[in-house]
Amino acid sequence: MRKNLFDAIKAGADGYLLKNVEPDELRKAIRQVVEGQGVLSAEVTQPVMRALAHMNTSTLEKKS
Repeated sequence: MRKNLFDAIKAGADGYLLKNVEPDELRKAIRQVVEGQGVLSAEVTQPVMRALAHMNTSTLEKKS
């Protein structure tokens, strides 16, 4: 999962949901992305936060 998650983010994904997402949650996520919000399944939030915590600050500043 982790490699796919980060590959999707690097490719410009505005959201990442796992396959087991409920239909109502999927519909809500699609609406959120259309409105310009990012969406992550709760299960992938921690790996993203950990990766960001380990990134070099200058790397983050260059991406902004």
